[in-house]
Amino acid sequence: MTALIGDLKSHEGTSLVIAGEGQPPAVHALAHAINRRLNNVGRAVEYTAPVEARPVDQLASLGELIERMQSGDVNVLIVLGGNPLYNTPAESKFAEGYEQVGFRVISRRTLTRHRRFALAHSAGARTRILGDARPSRARQRSGSR
Repeated sequence: MTALIGDLKSHEGTSLVIAGEGQPPAVHALAHAINRRLNNVGRAVEYTAPVEARPVDQLASLGELIERMQSGDVNVLIVLGGNPLYNTPAESKFAEGYEQVGFRVISRRTLTRHRRFALAHSAGARTRILGDARPSRARQRSGSR
C-alpha cells in the first residue's frame, strides 16, 4: 500500500483513480476524494454532465408505457438488462400492465425471481423459452406442436 500511495503522489495531477462500475457509492466517493487530493480534477480528470441520447421525463415516459400496456397497445416488450417488476414503484402498477403484453422478453445475465412473468429469457447468445411459450407435456408426448 505504501508503494501505491507513493506512486500516486509522485504522479500528482497526471494520475487517475477509478472505482469499478459495480462498486458501492462509498467507494466511488472515495475515488473522487483521492482524485481531488491528488489535484487530478481539471487536469487528468474532468467531470461532465451525463449525456442522454433522448432526454425525457423518465417517470412520465414510464407512466405512458404502463398506460399503453394496460390498454393492450403493446404487443411485444423486450427488457434489456433491467428488472422493472422490481425497480418500478408499486403504485405505478407496472406488473398489471406487463401481464397484458402478448410477448415479453427479459434479457439479462441471470434469471431473477420475476422470470415467471417473462415468456422468454435471453442471456447473451442463448435464449430460454419460459412459461406459456413452452409446449405442454401432452403435446410434447403426442409429437404435435
